[in-house]
Amino acid sequence: MTILLYNARSLYPKMDLLKTECGLHGPDFVCITETWLDENIPDSDLSIHGFSLIRLDRNRHGGGIALYLSADFAFKVIFSGDHSFECVLVCAFTRHCKICICLFYRPPSSCHDIFDKLNTLLCKIDPSLFTHFFLLGDFNVNFSDSSHPYYSMFQSLMSLFSLSQHVSGPTHTHHSGATSTIDLVFTNEDSLLHTCETIPPLSNSDHFGIQAIVNKKVYKRRCRTKGRKIWRYTYADWVSACEAIDEADWDSIIMTENIDDAWEAWLQQFMSIMNQFIPNCSLQNRRNLPCLTKS
Repeated sequence: MTILLYNARSLYPKMDLLKTECGLHGPDFVCITETWLDENIPDSDLSIHGFSLIRLDRNRHGGGIALYLSADFAFKVIFSGDHSFECVLVCAFTRHCKICICLFYRPPSSCHDIFDKLNTLLCKIDPSLFTHFFLLGDFNVNFSDSSHPYYSMFQSLMSLFSLSQHVSGPTHTHHSGATSTIDLVFTNEDSLLHTCETIPPLSNSDHFGIQAIVNKKVYKRRCRTKGRKIWRYTYADWVSACEAIDEADWDSIIMTENIDDAWEAWLQQFMSIMNQFIPNCSLQNRRNLPCLTKS
């Protein structure tokens, strides 16, 4: 599974180049920040064969995000922001797993309140509940410079949800020649990505593109992750459970020469009684506990 991330700085005139890049890299998801679009540009002018498009426009002079999803995925838009919070969160489904893509753009002039909004959104959806969770985009927080005024705040927010950042090299070149790492890719597991590297920008954009490829072994392992059963012993009817155990004809249940068959028969009868008299429910596995940070 491959994800491309671009800061386009005006997507519309670069559509032919974007289609070429999609043919070259074969992505499943294409994430675009700074689309510079408005309602006067129809979806038909932005379409890419084999992809569905989700867009959140600002205007023709700045901002805006767009997410292309391969037609192989069914999907549902969980959240779509506005001009003050440019963020789109989409849940994509396959037969075996649930993938969450959260595309985010933070304008350089925005204040720290935007991180409070991001925190609220992440609390609602809980990244640990997804087999794959990706938070990516242009955050305009230089991750290669800890002196950035919002670096500590943003780093703490990501640690709270046990998210790992994968982009290591510079992604943006200022007109002065200074470089920074502001286009970022976060996931809910350290080893989720096989590679995450910069690729050439779209035309004259001053941001490099990013190609993230999911680790195939992790993809298969996490797709097989099952939930766990929780027994609510406090509310159990112990008296009735004990009576049912006493009344069961255990001798006939385990009357077999094969000890494995006897064990399976005993276990099936015992669990039947437990399910009847002890309330229980199933929960999804949480691979990362937000209360435990790396430190």
